[in-house]
Amino acid sequence: GVSACMAVLLALPLGWGGATGLYAWFSPFILLNSLFALKSVVWLNGLALLVLMASWLRKRWFCRNLCPVGWVCDQVSACSRRKDFDAGKVPYAGKWLAISSLAAACVGVPLFLVLDPMAIFHGFFSLFSTGTNMESILSLMGLPLLSVLHLRFPGVWCARFCPLGGLQE
Repeated sequence: GVSACMAVLLALPLGWGGATGLYAWFSPFILLNSLFALKSVVWLNGLALLVLMASWLRKRWFCRNLCPVGWVCDQVSACSRRKDFDAGKVPYAGKWLAISSLAAACVGVPLFLVLDPMAIFHGFFSLFSTGTNMESILSLMGLPLLSVLHLRFPGVWCARFCPLGGLQE
């Protein structure tokens, strides 16, 4: 809850200067895709490196403690009327999405970067900073689509498809 509120505050263009969008830098999936595709890093990538190291010690540490998309999906799943759905029966794709994206990034094409939860989260708020255009409208749709998915299939995105979660496995 607290980290989700902090992520919202840092996603909105509220005059935070360089801190606006800071939360996106916590994603190891974005870090590795940009490292492999662009062959460069910046000092803010250190935040994602810390998260990556924490996930080596505790799998899915970021998911359980800092991911605002995971928090939203958990809240929506808790409201779902469907109690008979078992996400464990859905084939696990998160790790394979992460591996294939990182492999593609090595040749300059970060294939599934748009599926990173931080990209989805910040895409939801892009309308506030970029204005209305087709890209911001498409970016805006990610989080609501995941919410609808979690109403019908509770827990499925985080447990089975999220490439950031798959990377932390």
